[in-house]
Amino acid sequence: MKPQRSTFKSSKPAKNGGSSSNYKKHKVRKLPSSLYDQDEYEDDGVSGIEFGTLAKAQHEMESKYGNDEDSDDEAPSEDGVSGNGDDDDDDNEDGRKKWKPQGKDPKHKRANKHAPSETSVRKRVSVVRDIPGLDPVRKGAGESEDIRFDTALGRADLTIARKNYAFLDKYREDEVAALKEALREAEAAERANAKHEADGEDDEDYVRLPTLREREKRELKRKIQSLEGTLRTMKARDFETSVVSKYKNEVKSGARQGPLHLKRSDTRKLVLAEKYKVMKKKDIDRAVERKRKRNTARERKLMPEVRRG
Repeated sequence: MKPQRSTFKSSKPAKNGGSSSNYKKHKVRKLPSSLYDQDEYEDDGVSGIEFGTLAKAQHEMESKYGNDEDSDDEAPSEDGVSGNGDDDDDDNEDGRKKWKPQGKDPKHKRANKHAPSETSVRKRVSVVRDIPGLDPVRKGAGESEDIRFDTALGRADLTIARKNYAFLDKYREDEVAALKEALREAEAAERANAKHEADGEDDEDYVRLPTLREREKRELKRKIQSLEGTLRTMKARDFETSVVSKYKNEVKSGARQGPLHLKRSDTRKLVLAEKYKVMKKKDIDRAVERKRKRNTARERKLMPEVRRG
């Protein structure tokens, strides 16, 4: 296709106050004839395609063979149509609809620009904030939590909890007695069976008494020790609570001098002194001997190996 030759009228008025009808006509200078060569301006049929049609075809090719992220940049084309095909007019000159790329889903748009952005509920929270007043305790997977002692409801008062659940000690004592009785019967059955085998009596009517396996006996002994240790701990804690409560009442009434709230070391000394008062002399000697052996073993560990003997 050969470029068209255009002419224009000069907007400069004629001299000597001439009218606008006498404007001089200026023609564009003719281009060389070599530029009008038919071979160089051979029409391949592409020049007649509109930009909207080309953009639509390009979008279809990209959606079919893959679209790069860099190809989404919008840039205005030569005819004023943006790279994504958006234009103020919805129709082309020939009445066909212009192609417009699909934007974001309208359901994800905010109601207004001041509304907070929505976050997917599937996104994991990266940081767990520490709330003032609550202990920053992280619970592991599968770890249970008792809501009765939840810090959100206030700090748990062990004194009140112990008073409310003191009846469990009776159940623990009954369970210890039942386990000891079962262990005693199993040991008695083993002794009876062993005695019958040692006598060499071949009595067909004799029925061996049921016994427990070694693993079952170890399990019974472990449960008994655990329950007895729990009972001892509860009794020792109750005794300490009663001693501290008595001390505070004496300080408040003025019968005793000293600080109202004792340090942990002073509390242990006070409890130990009160414990020795209620213990028998034989029990006191046994406790002192155990403590002496414990201190001796601790000192031997700190002593160099050469001096040990």
